[in-house]
Amino acid sequence: MLKRKPIRMCIVCKQRGFQDTLIRLQHKEDNIFLFQGYGRSFYVCHSCMGDAKKRVGLGKRFKINSEIFDKLLKEIDG
Repeated sequence: MLKRKPIRMCIVCKQRGFQDTLIRLQHKEDNIFLFQGYGRSFYVCHSCMGDAKKRVGLGKRFKINSEIFDKLLKEIDG
């Protein structure tokens, strides 16, 4: 019997994709970082991570300084 791949949704553009194609992040204490294996998390697609306007909107959503947030996301996306 074949096992189905989990499908998740990007919180920015609301596009659905396979879990292994999205970036899983976590927001805790005014910081955003890669998911550490526990706690609540969210998914962002690679196209939204590459779009500067969408990154600014995501920073506002989590009430984080846009410059610091943009730097953090660039480090995560590599």
